[in-house]
Amino acid sequence: MMRKPMLLFGTSGVAFVIFLFIYQLENLRDRRAQRILKLHDPRKALLRETCLKNKMYSEGKENWEDMPAHELDFLVVDDNHGIIYCFVPKVACTNWKRVMVALHKNSTGPYEDPLSIPPESVHDNDVLAFLSDFPKPERIARMKHYTKFLFVRNPFVRLISAFRDKFQKRNNVVYQRTSRHILKKYGNISDPPASVDEAFDSGLHVSFSNFIQFLVDPETEKDEPFESHWKQMHRLCHPCLIDYDFIGHQETLQMDVEHLLTILNLENDITFPTSPENISAQDDLSNWFGVVPLEDRRKLYKIYEPDFELFGYPKPEDGKTQDTLERLCLSTGLGMPGDPPDELEEVAGEREVWASLLRLLPPRPDPDKRSKDSEAARPAKSTAERNVPQKQDVFRGEENWEDMPAHELHFLVVDDNHGIIYCFVACTNWKRVMVALHKNSTGPYEDPLSIPPESVHDNEVLTFLSDFPKPERIARMKHYTKFLFVRNPFVRLISAFRDKFQKRNNVVYQRTSRHILKKYGNISDPPASVDEAFDSGLHVSFSNFIQFLVDPETEKDEPFESHWKQMHRLCHPCLIDYDFIGHQETLQMDVEHLLTILNLENDITFPTSPENISAQDDLSNWFGVVPLEDRRKLYKIYEPDFELFGYPKPEELLQD
Repeated sequence: MMRKPMLLFGTSGVAFVIFLFIYQLENLRDRRAQRILKLHDPRKALLRETCLKNKMYSEGKENWEDMPAHELDFLVVDDNHGIIYCFVPKVACTNWKRVMVALHKNSTGPYEDPLSIPPESVHDNDVLAFLSDFPKPERIARMKHYTKFLFVRNPFVRLISAFRDKFQKRNNVVYQRTSRHILKKYGNISDPPASVDEAFDSGLHVSFSNFIQFLVDPETEKDEPFESHWKQMHRLCHPCLIDYDFIGHQETLQMDVEHLLTILNLENDITFPTSPENISAQDDLSNWFGVVPLEDRRKLYKIYEPDFELFGYPKPEDGKTQDTLERLCLSTGLGMPGDPPDELEEVAGEREVWASLLRLLPPRPDPDKRSKDSEAARPAKSTAERNVPQKQDVFRGEENWEDMPAHELHFLVVDDNHGIIYCFVACTNWKRVMVALHKNSTGPYEDPLSIPPESVHDNEVLTFLSDFPKPERIARMKHYTKFLFVRNPFVRLISAFRDKFQKRNNVVYQRTSRHILKKYGNISDPPASVDEAFDSGLHVSFSNFIQFLVDPETEKDEPFESHWKQMHRLCHPCLIDYDFIGHQETLQMDVEHLLTILNLENDITFPTSPENISAQDDLSNWFGVVPLEDRRKLYKIYEPDFELFGYPKPEELLQD
């Protein structure tokens, strides 16, 4: 008798969800507009303060009007919309130039899709207008009235990106202009090959260490100024002379782009292209700079110190001081150390509201299971979070996590010492942290980096929610702080493929690789062991791996292995009310916020490694070998992860 009213609620609830979704989006837009000044004023305040303290950063000038026109070559002007953009090579400048080209072609819209504009065309100086093109009175008028912005990036990470782009690709112009000189002077190659093809074919490349030697050599700029890809950002954009209205960061690119398009009243009219260049996370500095002598590292820092200080990037030294943490907080606009955890949680959690329906589904029918008293008992949750309605799992059908069998909670690690539950997806280093916390209730804690990675995957080392009887599971879930970290679903698949199929792992080979080689690689009798396969040059291809994933028969045999199982099926975010959802793409920043919420920011250090801060792979390169139909099938399989965690649909991979 009770099922009919529930059915009626479900039918009318559709309209309610749509209304609530629209209301939440409008409300969020208002909140975001109100937060623009709060978010970016600290960046500008830090910039002004640093400029005042260090007059040398003003380049010996009183104002930008004293500068010769050629020093304004990096400021792109769009008269249609009153915009001036200072482009910094290796800081998403190709895609921003695409946007500027689209705006330049049309004053009112609809605008050309920036992604359809060939990247190479936007670097043609005849396509865009530059501030230096105008006579001085017109430059002054535009600078006074137009909205001015730039985007910056960690200076050392930018150098790595420049090195990859200019010296690890066959570029004969760069080779003739720079690489041959570096090879000869710093690589001790007396007679470098005449062309880049000869050099690459003979296995001769500029090393990263030699590139740094070139940069720190005082003679380098005596010959000619730094090339723009490694020229300091403040020398390109002159932030102590030009009063920018908006300073975006590569590390928070997607969020900053949304804010900026809102400021420009273009948020509904133009789409900023998403690509690996845009949303790459910070590279592993220790791996790259480990080969560079300490003295050269110190010299390099002195050269780029103004960029670190002006734009709020912490000095790359061991340990985190209060000063560097404050500087990072200021640069991101996400609050200062000691800010109330609820404010930090609101910022960290806002992307969930923006990008998914997690917060927008109707309340659960049994409100007694979330009484106000029990919510108040959870100290780490903010008022805003406590007011979020419970939700039904739109992908599973259960009403709440309590209906789930224990084995489906096996990815939730419990630490009773600190009242924490962590659902592991990108997991080795977080497991190291959980092991360190598990061993000690008060500190000092073991350095997580000293804990062998292989040991943390031993199920005897940690405690899982599934280990407890149901009443104890319910008690812990009610009162503990729950968090997870997620990642772009397709990038996660690439990482899983590299880890499981491009390394000699006989367990994976016997369990999965031989089957893939036989069924999708047309190898009738694959080698008996991984060593035999690798020694004969036989590997699972990425395309065959995707065939395996999209084949409906795969999960009929057994469920997906956890490394490619969808994140929502591991962590059940529509059933479990997580207090914090971090993203791999902003890992270091999110880790610092989370440790602050947990009151552990001064007690434990999250390990940095390539796994944590590796840049997003070039999806088009990886998926270019995968048939379009398979790419579309794959997206349908992982669509919930894209939608729930706010990752944009990879349209460029799914269209003809």
